[in-house]
Amino acid sequence: MQHQANQMTVHPKVKTLRRRVTTPDLRLCTPDRVKMERRLRVGSTHTAAVSALTYQPVRRELITGHEDGSLKFWEGDTGKHAETVQHHKGWISDLYYWHEGKILFSCSVDGQVVLWSSSNQPYDIIQVGEPVFCLAWLSRKSLLLFGSGKGLGALRKSGKLAANGLSLLSHRVAWVPGHTGIVRCLNIAGNKIYSGGYDKKLVVQEVVSLSGDGEIPLKIVRERDAAHDAGVTCLTVAKDTDGSSWVVSGSFDKKVKLWTGDGKLVHIIQCSDTVTGLCYVPQTMVLWVAAGTPLPLLYEPKSGDNVTDYAPILNTTSATLHTNRESTVQLLKYIPETSEVIGSTKLKGVICWRYNPTCSVCCHHSPSTSSHVETLTFTSKVPILIFSGGFTGEVVKWEQLQLNSFLYSVDSLSYKEPLMKAIESEEDDGGGGGGGGRGRAGKRRGSEEMAGMPRERKIEAMKGENRGFVSSLFVESLDLLVASSLDGTIFVWGNDKRTVEVLEEMQRNSASETSTTDTVAGDRESSNHVQQESSSNVITRVAGFTCLHVLRSHTGCVEALAAVEDWTDGRTYLISGGWDLTLNLWDLSTGRLVGSLGESVPDRYPSHPNLIITSLAFSPPRRKFAYSTSDGQVFVRQFAVSPDDWVLVRTLDGHTAEVTQLHARNKVRGFSRVHT
Repeated sequence: MQHQANQMTVHPKVKTLRRRVTTPDLRLCTPDRVKMERRLRVGSTHTAAVSALTYQPVRRELITGHEDGSLKFWEGDTGKHAETVQHHKGWISDLYYWHEGKILFSCSVDGQVVLWSSSNQPYDIIQVGEPVFCLAWLSRKSLLLFGSGKGLGALRKSGKLAANGLSLLSHRVAWVPGHTGIVRCLNIAGNKIYSGGYDKKLVVQEVVSLSGDGEIPLKIVRERDAAHDAGVTCLTVAKDTDGSSWVVSGSFDKKVKLWTGDGKLVHIIQCSDTVTGLCYVPQTMVLWVAAGTPLPLLYEPKSGDNVTDYAPILNTTSATLHTNRESTVQLLKYIPETSEVIGSTKLKGVICWRYNPTCSVCCHHSPSTSSHVETLTFTSKVPILIFSGGFTGEVVKWEQLQLNSFLYSVDSLSYKEPLMKAIESEEDDGGGGGGGGRGRAGKRRGSEEMAGMPRERKIEAMKGENRGFVSSLFVESLDLLVASSLDGTIFVWGNDKRTVEVLEEMQRNSASETSTTDTVAGDRESSNHVQQESSSNVITRVAGFTCLHVLRSHTGCVEALAAVEDWTDGRTYLISGGWDLTLNLWDLSTGRLVGSLGESVPDRYPSHPNLIITSLAFSPPRRKFAYSTSDGQVFVRQFAVSPDDWVLVRTLDGHTAEVTQLHARNKVRGFSRVHT
């Protein structure tokens, strides 16, 4: 930031330029911290590779199953090894923890399903007779479902209890129709069971309330015979905020497919390698995919877009630990009890990521890598708009895409032509202030130097170091963006009114053509009103932003802006203040300068010659506005349409350092934040 700051022109009333904390990225976050940050890493867990993962909330332990048949228990908070047990004689293919019964199930290619107590001791062993690859517990019918080499099977809960008081399962296996080969993955969501296997099938089954004696209470509702071009390796279920579900499947064909809850294909995601792990994080609404990469790939399920670069899962200090292919993530599992994701690596290690609610949602880089974000403002209307500005003299509009909350379209707002017209108008007027009124006596700083310049040289001069933007706000009532720059110029962007009128006329014509004669009049009017209400925001966004006004009256950097919306005369005003200690009042509808208050700070303050105005806030209930200065003073004045009537109500002397921000709230007292 210092190399940018050294080029700035320092206001003569300020001895030293205040340091700013900036970043070259637009982050909806805290810099270098991410929403899913790595919490734990076990470098090498065992001599054999990790083949299964789960979490035991009773003892707060991570459990890993390995290809040699051993189970290892790790302290969930520290990653310290707690215990190793060995019972299976083959590769452990899956681990499942049943919360209600507090039982850990493990299965293996040796054909055994083992029930483990909370003391990590096996107390029941079921011989299936076929290699078992996946497990899931169906609570509504007290069934343990498993996938095997023969298809989908089920074990009923027995009425008997073990000596330790835990539940037992019947050793009689019931087979469920649907698959004709190995069932590798299984997932239960509500009353539906989703299964995928090496027969390339995706089968959706539903729980039925009535069934005969000995029958498994499941009914096939959809069967996709060729869901993938190769065997299905993993399966997970993702839920949207509206309650709808997606089924996500991965395969040896290097594809991830997203299906609706009833098995209809929605998206296809092409990966570079076999998909070995899938999980969905509901807090961030992101799908994690392990497909031969050192780090999981992240996708937004609704649109199917890759958001790995915008929703990072590593901070800068740990990124160097995952740069080679030997650390490829293979298995992924989401733990809802702790809001964590655990994964295994090719190096037989385990990584744990935990959700951090105080850190970043997504990260976006500015169009120019050297651009430092100095000011941000946003709209509350949908689709969300974010406006950023910096010392490069550029205001960037970020528009959230409708189908993806992570991706934003980027567009730079133009101001050069309106600024050129304002400068030429000042030359014709003899150097008076812009915006329909005059500033202080004499020409604006810079107008003399530009007088007589060719048009091309004037445009180049406007790209100088004083064009940096330092403050901005968005006025919701008028859909106006206001941004101020280092040289004191204030720009006002808004929607192109002519384009908006054309689009609204097209919408009205379309609505009248589609309305039917058999619709009840009252219902039709209500429906049209709702449609107009919902589409009005979209129309204004499609029209785009254009520079409506260039306000030139200040002679120094303007850092303080405040909007006075819907005043008693029906107008919306802008109050601006900056390094020249002048408060200006503007009519935002016309861009006219209403008036100025030149001596905003009383002369009795010793530091008066070196002060600057740093922030402004307006309180509608009190009809007062406050502004702060660089020595910690806060002044409160009564608002009026004429600045001559801005009576000083009180002075707040509590701060001992520069006040960088003021904020006024409607029902509680305003507060200020201090930068020391």
